[in-house]
Amino acid sequence: MTEANNSHSEKTGLEIINEWLTGDDHDQEEVLELIKSITDIEYESIRNRAAEKLEWRVSTLDNFRNMPDNATEANALFKEPVAWNKSVNGADLLSEIKGVFQKHVVFSDEAATACSLWVLHTYAFSAASISPILAITSPEKRCGKTTLLGTLDAFCYRSLASGSLTTASLFRIIEQHSPTLLIDEADTFLSAKEELRGVINSGHTKATARVIRCAGENHEPRPFSTWAPKAIACIGNLPETVRDRSIEIKMQRKKSSDSIERFRESDRRQMNVPCRKMLRWAKDNLNALKGKEPESVDCLGDRAADSWDPLFAIADQIGGQWPDEARKAAKALSCVETQPSLQTELLADIKKIFATTKNKDSIQSQELVKQLIHLEESPWSDYSRGRALTTRSMAMMLKSYGISSRDIRFPEGTKKGYYFKDFDEAFTHYLPNRSATSATRLNSNDLKKNKNATDSDDVADDESDKTLTSNDVAPVADRLYGITESTKDTD
Repeated sequence: MTEANNSHSEKTGLEIINEWLTGDDHDQEEVLELIKSITDIEYESIRNRAAEKLEWRVSTLDNFRNMPDNATEANALFKEPVAWNKSVNGADLLSEIKGVFQKHVVFSDEAATACSLWVLHTYAFSAASISPILAITSPEKRCGKTTLLGTLDAFCYRSLASGSLTTASLFRIIEQHSPTLLIDEADTFLSAKEELRGVINSGHTKATARVIRCAGENHEPRPFSTWAPKAIACIGNLPETVRDRSIEIKMQRKKSSDSIERFRESDRRQMNVPCRKMLRWAKDNLNALKGKEPESVDCLGDRAADSWDPLFAIADQIGGQWPDEARKAAKALSCVETQPSLQTELLADIKKIFATTKNKDSIQSQELVKQLIHLEESPWSDYSRGRALTTRSMAMMLKSYGISSRDIRFPEGTKKGYYFKDFDEAFTHYLPNRSATSATRLNSNDLKKNKNATDSDDVADDESDKTLTSNDVAPVADRLYGITESTKDTD
């Protein structure tokens, strides 16, 4: 043992605390443990000075000292650090965090920027009005999702990792502990739990981040908070409503040429200092972040812009290269064409059929379904568990747009069908960026110019948008629109 260590070990707890109070470089967490162990008389002699140096209220320090051991252990579960004892350079701090991510995780520079800003957001969370879900997805296993979650777990404020979750446990743990939730293996349970998805989605916006449940012996209704930062990892895509509230980090399996280091327990222990610095930066900048309305990026949709706002606010407050880095990340990660929902794809395909139908203002339901099924690369031939789309299934999906079939007189007699004009409003609202106007068909001259309208550039662009797997989404669509096995074959 060195002479310095011998000298340190011979000092009393009060002496070490007093050295720390006068500026000696003692570990702050060690000092806090000593504060809990000294006598009441000794504590009274340093109580006010210690609270001032910690920048705590005296009552907070009293509560910490009197906290029972089991409460201390519970608090340690959520890894709440002690704030750094001096002001922090935010730009240097973010660079340090980003460097750790890039050391251990294979992903893009923009993804590392987004994760770094999101981690700092978990410390400045109370200043935000929106909290984006950090969605970590991959096409299959062994793509680094768990490594990224582990690194987030070491960095995030009051992080709590879980591989499964129920609705009741979600809002109760948020209400009681306000953690940062890191949810793994979401592909094994989230799609099947509609109520859980609703609770997760409600936590995106602070003003509406609550659910009402009955609690207590008298089962009185009371609100529970759902306001907490959340990261969710899964294989495949998250459910559409959750994904819409997310900043998505798409992981890929590393190549043999990729050089990264495994994230070990020793690396986790080294995260204590940056965590303390993040807490200090958040405390110093919380008021400046509140109500901040940062400039967004034009290519972002409304909800995506909302999700990036708290990260832009942090980047703008830090300054330097970070405002540009944040917006570059947003463009790379969120300014991409999203996959259309199944019902939007139905509208697009119907619009395509209308564009190739001449000298008509209506079409029979059965004929429309037949043409949909025969469209190349469309999901309608095996729409539901290998079964083709039916007129009933189509009608239920179109009803959400206010479009209903009618009794229409055709040469073959009166049949169920649709007037083209009834689709005008839906085409305008839900297919604004697609070519071809609503119910205006190609005239004969147009048809001569383009012998097969389905080969046109516009239609080809529509076709290229299809990336959904019908067997995955059709059962969900059936439940959404109230379609059951008993109703699928009737019109």
